[in-house]
Amino acid sequence: MSHLWWCARTCDEKPDVLVQKWNSLLHHVVNTHSWQAGNGYEHCRHDHIPLDVCLRRKWLCKGGKAHNYLKTIVLNKRLQQDLRHLCQLCNSAELEVYHGATSKYQPKRDPFFVEDLVARTQLAILDHNNNVKRVQAMVMRGTNTCEPLYTPRICNVENNARKHWFRRALYEASNHEFLFAIMRDVLVFASGSQHTDVPIVVRT
Repeated sequence: MSHLWWCARTCDEKPDVLVQKWNSLLHHVVNTHSWQAGNGYEHCRHDHIPLDVCLRRKWLCKGGKAHNYLKTIVLNKRLQQDLRHLCQLCNSAELEVYHGATSKYQPKRDPFFVEDLVARTQLAILDHNNNVKRVQAMVMRGTNTCEPLYTPRICNVENNARKHWFRRALYEASNHEFLFAIMRDVLVFASGSQHTDVPIVVRT
């Protein structure tokens, strides 16, 4: 996964370069870091590996059973075609944020009518669109972590799967001012002082 992410991040949005870097995995795993390919990408981009490190690592044997099995995966025709769509380095982070907003307005433990689902989905979309471009928060006062003032805020988060800590950016708090405008409009329509063409469904 790390190699695939590196290929997408360093391919300069060129599908052919991405595929070439992906295929270079077959050379690296057999301790071959330069090769003749004629396509412009013919050596690994990592730093020189010291001899003692090379001796400690368990490299695959070129042409061996494990290497041939890996080759069938790396050079799979459908995978090679799909890889070309990754050259834009798109990820699902924003989509996951939207799904989080959706679950807030549509808890799975509660049943809803179709009209309710439409309204709650629209609220989730408004919430997401109003907060998707939040910027990283700044340190405005002293904290227990002794972070310098007026620097971007970060926090330490534990990865339960890999059992290690990593640093994550802290963003400004979400803004829900748009909900007050919606509530004001609802109260106006409910009072009868203003009419709307949108049908209002009232359940008892």
